[in-house]
Amino acid sequence: MHRLIDEQQSFWVELCECDYDFAIEIRQAYSTNAKKQLADLKSLEENIASDKLYEAQADSLHKLAGSIKLMGFVTAGQHLGAIESELKLLRLPLTPHSVSLVESQLSIVQGLIDSAICARESK
Repeated sequence: MHRLIDEQQSFWVELCECDYDFAIEIRQAYSTNAKKQLADLKSLEENIASDKLYEAQADSLHKLAGSIKLMGFVTAGQHLGAIESELKLLRLPLTPHSVSLVESQLSIVQGLIDSAICARESK
């Protein structure tokens, strides 16, 4: 697991070396997008009928997982995909624990990006 995370982070380290400004732009876009998608995910409970809530949350998680995978963080995307699959299988909405797991994955990705950028800045 740690090797996979190291490989995923090394992509970001290389990106920072090749095009630092682009890496900074992507970090900002990720941060903004992740916060918006998480807020949207949390607000679904208020705006969707309870019998359709799990479907809307699963769709939201699917989009979030896909965007994270595209950024090179396959493991975090797979974790979100597993939560999505669980929602569909159980036909139940997210629990507070599940929301916490989603927040944790987003935070891990942000931390990996930030540490790659900090490594570049410290050179």
